[in-house]
Amino acid sequence: MTRSSDQLRAQHDALHLAYRWFAFFEAPGSALAPHLEIFDPQVRLSGHQARHLFADDRDSLAAWFSTVPGERSSHHILHAAFEPAPQGTSRLNMLVAYQAMRPTGVQGAIIRYETELSHGPDGARFLSLDKTPILPDTQAHFAPSWAANRVLAL
Repeated sequence: MTRSSDQLRAQHDALHLAYRWFAFFEAPGSALAPHLEIFDPQVRLSGHQARHLFADDRDSLAAWFSTVPGERSSHHILHAAFEPAPQGTSRLNMLVAYQAMRPTGVQGAIIRYETELSHGPDGARFLSLDKTPILPDTQAHFAPSWAANRVLAL
């Protein structure tokens, strides 16, 4: 493989994981065990520009997933910037339009995600994710994303 094709493959793998991350939240009854395989055993999940730590390994990430409300939600990647990093890692930064169906109607936010991934012979895994809401999403109508994210994950 050439350096260029390696970088394209790494970018594809990073986006594949991003779509899988979001699709998990969008469908009821998603299986947690296979989903956890997209994360490094020492994965770090933080929020608000790393000021709040949600999880610092797979076990604490599994515990965090159990606290996520089961409401219908959607996640549309508005913009993604991929950056290769040294020693088999990369960064994927995204702006995501998030919406959730609540009893009071649609609520949402534009969230900045900053992620770091490892790339190896067994594929890519998230090393870290930081999610920081930066703006409200004021769309009045819910825009489902599950089907699109499942297709894009392929």
